[in-house]
Amino acid sequence: MNVLYLSEIHFRGNHAGTKARNDAEVILRQSGARPINTRVLELQENQYGEIRSNIVNRFGFIRYYLDLFSARNETVIVQYPMLAFDIQFDYIRKLTKHNRVIFLVHDIQSLRREGQSGLEQEVQILNLAYGLIVHNRFMEQKLKQIGVCVNRFYRLNCFDYLFNGTINHAPIYTDIVFAGNLEKSEFLLKMCAENPGLSFRFYGPGWRDAPNLSNADYSGNFGPDEIPGKLQGKYGLIWDGKTTSGCSGAVGEYTRINNPHKMSLYIVAGLPVIAWINSAIAEFIHQNQIGITVDCIDNLQDTLTTVSDSQYQNMRSNVLRLRDGLISGGHLRSILDVIREELPE
Repeated sequence: MNVLYLSEIHFRGNHAGTKARNDAEVILRQSGARPINTRVLELQENQYGEIRSNIVNRFGFIRYYLDLFSARNETVIVQYPMLAFDIQFDYIRKLTKHNRVIFLVHDIQSLRREGQSGLEQEVQILNLAYGLIVHNRFMEQKLKQIGVCVNRFYRLNCFDYLFNGTINHAPIYTDIVFAGNLEKSEFLLKMCAENPGLSFRFYGPGWRDAPNLSNADYSGNFGPDEIPGKLQGKYGLIWDGKTTSGCSGAVGEYTRINNPHKMSLYIVAGLPVIAWINSAIAEFIHQNQIGITVDCIDNLQDTLTTVSDSQYQNMRSNVLRLRDGLISGGHLRSILDVIREELPE
């Protein structure tokens, strides 16, 4: 019995597709899995950024469902959450009736929101699956705690990041690199002001010039398949929330169970990382010796002075060791091997 997957390239229109989702589909296909859907389904994005069907698409859904429900007694991998959010419960319920469905979890959306709205419904959807590919053991523990009960958990531990370009080997003049949505990263300016002895370089959308910060430079916004070769600095920073004294709020709490795709980006770019000491990835960072963890980022310059040149070079060597696995899809491929070993005869 082969592994099948729900292809997202057959969703057409503006949607929230990301590098991690696209890479997962490439890895699935290259690993011999085949899509169960072959027809294109038109989707439209509403004013809230959610993808919802409309009356024009009804005939498209009928043709699309004919493909989907032809699968019987198969193991099907579905990326979660699905792109068509308003049909996912009904669709998954029908698909799981005749197949063994495994969710590749990218995000648990209700746990990212203040007040965790929608949590009960999300637990219901997750419980339809046979198994879940989760970020790490902390996410597994949290899901069990909130009522998710499935037959099998698989831990990804780090997202793959397919990349066939070259990384920047120019001399390093910048201490800290941060790549992401700069407008929502409210801690950045305060971090720069509180660490005048460090230099910072930012990448991503939403940058607003701060002429009073002589130690910060903006280096542009690049696509996910280009940016690993553009990052130039000594460390890559992984931080979320509003403050420099810890990752706060619902988003900050989410880092306790989440593996940010940003960590994979930094590894592929050859950068040791800096992360919150209470984040889920702190364990991965320490186990693989690829960076440092801190409780706050308002005294980074003091922390970095304690890192010797030999310690830094060791971290960088470990990053480059992990890099080969990420750019070839090694983490997801390993899980697919386990899933295939467990397939019924």
